[in-house]
Amino acid sequence: MTDWNYSILANNIRMQMKKQNLNQQRLIDLTGINQSHFSKSLSETGKNRFTLEQVVSIANVLNVSIETLMMPSNHTTPNLSFSCDEICLFFTHLLEEGIISQGTIRVPETVYVLNDDPYDDSGSTFVRHPTENTYQCFYFSNYIDTDEILDEDKLYNQLLEFEQGGNLNTKSETINKFFEFYTTLYNLYKNQNLTLDDFKQIIKDRLNNMSSQ
Repeated sequence: MTDWNYSILANNIRMQMKKQNLNQQRLIDLTGINQSHFSKSLSETGKNRFTLEQVVSIANVLNVSIETLMMPSNHTTPNLSFSCDEICLFFTHLLEEGIISQGTIRVPETVYVLNDDPYDDSGSTFVRHPTENTYQCFYFSNYIDTDEILDEDKLYNQLLEFEQGGNLNTKSETINKFFEFYTTLYNLYKNQNLTLDDFKQIIKDRLNNMSSQ
């Protein structure tokens, strides 16, 4: 997130707190965010920054959408423009924290390539070319894999835990169920079987239910 976008986020949180007559300590208590981190993240200097999970928690407590906290006050749509390095940093953080896993996926696509056929008199500079490309993909695994960097004793203990209690990753399972639900709902909205307001409200309710569990 750029400094400009983060400044908007912090300012909108302060505005919502003032609007709802909610002081900083009360919001800290309701979100469970560390007091020092919260204060530094909300300050003008912005020495710290709220994580995405913390922004969701703040939005839920304030009973507003994430878009409301992200958008400039004089705009009706949020500015969600992320640079390539911001996107890469976000995903590397999720990978390093073990929140997501990485793999590859092959995708059939149609690519327009330069037309170098000397006998083609169609006048087209580029022509359609069906192909299959390999991409990096990220996913939330429902199961915890063994950590091979652990020493022998810790690895043995981890395997013992799996044998006694299984290796289900309940957090990832919850996230996957949400995105399955979101995709189904989004397709209904995209096919005009659901209004935008209803779509947003249903998703908001689903996220609120997740945060309360």
